[in-house]
Amino acid sequence: MISKLQKIGVSTRKVKWIGRDGAPDRLILANGGIWVELKAPGEKPRTNQKIELEALTKAGMTAYCIDSIEQIDTLITKLK
Repeated sequence: MISKLQKIGVSTRKVKWIGRDGAPDRLILANGGIWVELKAPGEKPRTNQKIELEALTKAGMTAYCIDSIEQIDTLITKLK
């Protein structure tokens, strides 16, 4: 994902949340910030991760759980 974002001029940051289990692990620096939880193909988010993604979305932020190359490509297309 990082190399695909770099190709379109978008930066990303790996994020560590102190005391916040389940929060997304990537911040994409585009469109006001996009939070992303990356998963292995077919892997689903844990319950606490779903809760964190929903809380971010309710707060007006963009948040995704991505578990496939196709989903990464879809996000890249939206950012172009």
